[in-house]
Amino acid sequence: MYGDFENKNKHTPLTKYHFNQLVNRVHNLSEAVRKPSEYNNWLLFLRNMAFQQFWLQEPYTKQRFARQYFLFADLDENHTLQGIFYDSTGIAIDEYLELSMALMAYFLTKEKVKISVEWFSSMENSYSSNTITNFLDSMSITFDEAREWLKNIDKSKKEKETLIDYEFYEQSPFTRFPLLKHENEYFCITPILLQATLPSFVYDVLRDTDAQSLMTKFGDLFENLVAQSLQAIQNQMLTEADLNNFFGKSDNQKVVDYLIVSDDHNIFIDAKGVAMSWIGMVTHQPGTIRNQTKSSILKGIEQIYSLSNRLGEVTDINGIRLGEKENYALIVTFKDLYVSNGQNFRDLIAPDDIDKIIAKYGGQNLLPLSNIYIISIDDLDILIGCAIQASHSMSDILGHAVQSDKSERTKFVFRQHVFDVCPQVDMLPILDNSLDELMNELRSKIND
Repeated sequence: MYGDFENKNKHTPLTKYHFNQLVNRVHNLSEAVRKPSEYNNWLLFLRNMAFQQFWLQEPYTKQRFARQYFLFADLDENHTLQGIFYDSTGIAIDEYLELSMALMAYFLTKEKVKISVEWFSSMENSYSSNTITNFLDSMSITFDEAREWLKNIDKSKKEKETLIDYEFYEQSPFTRFPLLKHENEYFCITPILLQATLPSFVYDVLRDTDAQSLMTKFGDLFENLVAQSLQAIQNQMLTEADLNNFFGKSDNQKVVDYLIVSDDHNIFIDAKGVAMSWIGMVTHQPGTIRNQTKSSILKGIEQIYSLSNRLGEVTDINGIRLGEKENYALIVTFKDLYVSNGQNFRDLIAPDDIDKIIAKYGGQNLLPLSNIYIISIDDLDILIGCAIQASHSMSDILGHAVQSDKSERTKFVFRQHVFDVCPQVDMLPILDNSLDELMNELRSKIND
């Protein structure tokens, strides 16, 4: 934002002394921010750390590329989301997915810092004119453009008021532009940034461009992904339609998207294809998080308790005998929200709202808040993968997580519990198939 790139006469070589001065200034910055004791509770402190740091520490995973392909590659060319993405980037979603895999392979397998359009020459005849240039331009920005973009990042009025206070806790804003364009070359800021950006780029562009249209259309796509993932376990499963048909649809009585019976346990699953806004992730205020989760977590918990209350009156639905042991629930979001389980969410974020839901529907005797987890789609895939390949059911793994959280607080995201049971988890069949399709499409575009 403040560099003078044009006036080369002002530039002097960076000495080791000046570099160490910069490092020391960054170190001193930590003295000017909130200490752990200055947060209202431990969850808020860990959320800040997780949002800023966890994505830098997680290894590259092919499943996120495969998931994006599963969600978006087969959309009809007239689909609303196709139009929004094309208008924003100048390329179709399937073209982006193919080229992004090639780009990722280039920077992961070669010690390179830059790339040009010419590297894609073996593929250029497979795409229309300017497609590859549009692809690289869609995720790159020049130094001068970056300066203006950083000054004018579109924040709400409330966010603008707190922007400086929260800068220390945010992720790099260059997740939107992981490449810097200089003349005809594209420089990778860092491979870690690139590998974190590409697998969710389609979703992020759609959300930044037209969040309302994305949420209107994405919900069904996300629910279908969750359903097909769950089918890999081959547990008995009831859908939202099954539950509404059985109980009768009512504004006052709600159901979840899926109900699974696993080893005589009921598992409520509700898919919320959301990612929290910037202010919701960097804030240290419980009220802000509560407001950001009204339509996702709070709504999901209400659906869970409404259904839990009615399940106490029946023993089977559509010939499927309901579990008689402990019940569990999962609220599945597209990205990590870092809000732990239902009990911690109630105690530390939204006590009044949760207490009202429980007073309205009851159900804590059937489903304790500690048995509700708010997890990402990554967590769900890892949970299902563990249940497929190990001698553990979903309910076993959930029971392990609940007991672990009662005895110790050493886990912050749900997949850490799963890795206790399954240190290595294979990719789900539907994602494996999607990755194969993506790679086959990419190979077909390369001309020898």
